[in-house]
Amino acid sequence: MAASAGPCRIKRLILDANILVCAVLGARACGLIERYSDSVAFNVAEAEYYLSTVLAPKRGLSEEVWRPTYDRVMNVVQVIADDLNSP
Repeated sequence: MAASAGPCRIKRLILDANILVCAVLGARACGLIERYSDSVAFNVAEAEYYLSTVLAPKRGLSEEVWRPTYDRVMNVVQVIADDLNSP
């Protein structure tokens, strides 16, 4: 008879804005977040303003290009208030 491993615990991981940006503008980070979203609670600070005002324009990306990926990533992460990130 196999021993029961017990209930599976969800791990929490806080992503900084750089990782969120990588998930939106690249493929690897986005794929990893999607792959592990069932077993890891990803917490992030909002990065939409920085994406829309600095990074996307710098790369010549319209909102129609980056927004769908951003929305997909934001559907699997939990946004935390900026003041909770401060030391």
